Amino acid sequence: MFKIGETPSLSADPTDHADYLEFECLRKSDGKASGQDLIAALNKLADDAVDERQISDERYENIVDAAFTELKCRSAHSGRSYYRYPFRVSEDNQLLEFTGRQGRCEFYLFLLLATRMNMKSHRVQANINGTELFEQVCCEVAKNYWGKNTEGLVFGTARRNGDDEVGNFQAAVTDLCTRIREGVGFFNHSEHPPQAKDGKLDVVVWKDFADQRHGKLIGFGQCKTGTHWAKEIHDLVPEGFCRKWVRTAPVVMPVRLYFITSRVRDSDWYDACVDAGIFFDRCRILNYAPTMPTLRQQWVNWVTTGMAVSKLAIPAT
Repeated sequence: MFKIGETPSLSADPTDHADYLEFECLRKSDGKASGQDLIAALNKLADDAVDERQISDERYENIVDAAFTELKCRSAHSGRSYYRYPFRVSEDNQLLEFTGRQGRCEFYLFLLLATRMNMKSHRVQANINGTELFEQVCCEVAKNYWGKNTEGLVFGTARRNGDDEVGNFQAAVTDLCTRIREGVGFFNHSEHPPQAKDGKLDVVVWKDFADQRHGKLIGFGQCKTGTHWAKEIHDLVPEGFCRKWVRTAPVVMPVRLYFITSRVRDSDWYDACVDAGIFFDRCRILNYAPTMPTLRQQWVNWVTTGMAVSKLAIPAT
């Protein structure tokens, strides 16, 4: 998986080549990147690899076609909400042009950078933890998707130090049960105490009724930045979480939600949804992102610093 400043391999996924072209727009003063730009980069890569030197023009054309098909899909999949896909795609001319508006384009750029930056060593920009910010964003997106009168919380952020959960897991589960009025409270159904990160639970959303009785729509979500989201796609199992750590399971088992800053190609989409539940990739997040005024300045600051570190810039439009 390529990172910012690198070129994806010829055999990389079209989503990788599409990301590369988006970054090319952010490297150039005119904010434009073409299919020829991608071919030139791949050609240089092939020259450096003995086994790739005899690449056919047809293979290059297929790679570029697939990348621009993916870019066109991004434009359509992102919808027409407040935050929009900040590029114009021309498949016929194989040209990508940055058209984002200042103050709105940074949201997509936050998701793009949080995919391709090293989110272990560079997650903190402008004193803001991008991974934790993404969890807060996902909570708001899930609430907006769930609709009116939906409540939500980020589970565990206050107890987290880097990658480790350091707070009281038992108290956090009991607090969650109190808020959603399901499950009574924490209960360890096995003889083994919970370990760090046992929950694998990042975000919880629920939609209550005026009667405040049991039986409601609840969502348990996991959030992943970077490109290695597939490794943990099976980790969060709502039924398993409840059977292990909650005294009595909710009447209606929570729905699984999975949020990533990356993209999923069409050929992998069905399996991803089977494995992870309702799947929010970069464009689905953009599609259901509310305005989030309390979080906006955080991702603007994170993006501004992250792009400077990565030697990128928002082109003048």
